[in-house]
Amino acid sequence: MTTQRHVLHGDLSPNNLIIFEGKGYFIDFDHTKFIQLINQAKDSRGTGTIPYISYRLLKLMGSTPIPDSIEHKASDDLESLFYILLKFTMIYDGPGGLITHKGVPPENYRRWHKAYVAMDKDGLGTSGSLKKEFLMDIAPHYEPAPYFRACRPILEDWRITMGDAMKDLQLS
Repeated sequence: MTTQRHVLHGDLSPNNLIIFEGKGYFIDFDHTKFIQLINQAKDSRGTGTIPYISYRLLKLMGSTPIPDSIEHKASDDLESLFYILLKFTMIYDGPGGLITHKGVPPENYRRWHKAYVAMDKDGLGTSGSLKKEFLMDIAPHYEPAPYFRACRPILEDWRITMGDAMKDLQLS
C-alpha cells in the first residue's frame, strides 16, 4: 500500500488486520497519511497502537519537549508490521487462532510491555529503548510457536535489517 498508493497506514496493529477468504487486509484508516516527501508523512503527532509503534516514534513521543509534529515514515509502518508478525508467531499455533504457550517471547518483551502499559512519557521512552535493545541485540533469545518455526529465519533477517538501519542512522 505504501509504495503503490503513497499512503502510510499509521496504526498497524492486530486489531486493524482482518483475514477474508484467506487474504489479509488492513482496516481502520483514521490515522492514514499521504506520503509527501521521501517515504514520510507530515503533520502527525505520532500515531499508532503503543505495543506496535516503532522505536523511533516511541522515542520522539516520549521526548521532552514533545515535538509539534512527528514525521511518520514507511519504516515505522514496516517495524509495526514486524511486531504484529512477531506476536502472532509467538502466541498462535497455526490457523484457526489456537492460542499456545509454546512460543518464547524476546527476553525483554515483558519489560517493554510493562513500560508501555504505564502510558506516560517515561513508559513510551522506556518501551522504545527496550525495542531498540531487542532489534540491535546480536543473538536475542526468542522462539516462534512450533507451527511457525519456519518463520524464524524471516523474523531474524527482518530484525537484523531494522537493527542495522538503526546503527546506520546512529539513533540513540
